[in-house]
Amino acid sequence: MRYIFSLDDNNTLLVPPEQFTGDDARTFRAMISDYLGCNPSVLATRIYLDARPITRIDADGLSAMVAIHSLLAPAPLTLLEPSEALTRTLESLRLFEHFDIYFDRKYLLTGVVTRPDELQESSLRAHP
Repeated sequence: MRYIFSLDDNNTLLVPPEQFTGDDARTFRAMISDYLGCNPSVLATRIYLDARPITRIDADGLSAMVAIHSLLAPAPLTLLEPSEALTRTLESLRLFEHFDIYFDRKYLLTGVVTRPDELQESSLRAHP
């Protein structure tokens, strides 16, 4: 599965695994950290985490989100369409205030496709 999508020169989309837990979350965190370390120009783009696919998250998944957010500082990590359950988790842990959160991506990016299932391979600059 591809986890990093360059939407255009100014926007990068990160897509975590559905089960954002344990080894999968730690692998995602390491992969994103390595990618950002090897591609510092990406830090100049707006980075979004597509939270829509997340069906389950644990401490490792939350830790990955916080670590990625820290790597981007002072720019925020923007969460797109988190589920109600994820939103409640973020609120209960007081992490909600640390992220930019958009519940409907259509108001955030006009003219830029932000759902991985809508991206066309020919126009996609994806990274494994």
